[in-house]
Amino acid sequence: MDIVGTSYYIAPEILERNYNESADIWSLGCILFLMLTGVPPFNGDDEEILAKVRLGKYSVETLIDAGASDEAIDLIDKMMEFNKDRRITAEQAQSHPWITKNIRKEKAKVSDTNNALLNLRSFKMTKKL
Repeated sequence: MDIVGTSYYIAPEILERNYNESADIWSLGCILFLMLTGVPPFNGDDEEILAKVRLGKYSVETLIDAGASDEAIDLIDKMMEFNKDRRITAEQAQSHPWITKNIRKEKAKVSDTNNALLNLRSFKMTKKL
């Protein structure tokens, strides 16, 4: 079995070739991190990124500096839990307060949506998304 995909979003258990659907939750956590901050949780060249993923440590300060709410940070922490057996499931993520609170709004705040789009565009200009 080959390891395929982009190093920015790869779950640590994929590197060990022992993974299940929870690896997708990790990847979604990385994408959410990127959307909220404009930078991936692990940066560098592929070798550096993979070394950081193996450790599973990312900067919560980056989220705080970007203005992410405590609920958003909590969701990302649960999505990017290093231990895949303790990682939040898709169903649990769907019921997380950050998701349910934002779904209940009739319209997402335009500024939030614009910030996420600007962050993605900024990242795309520097890296291949």
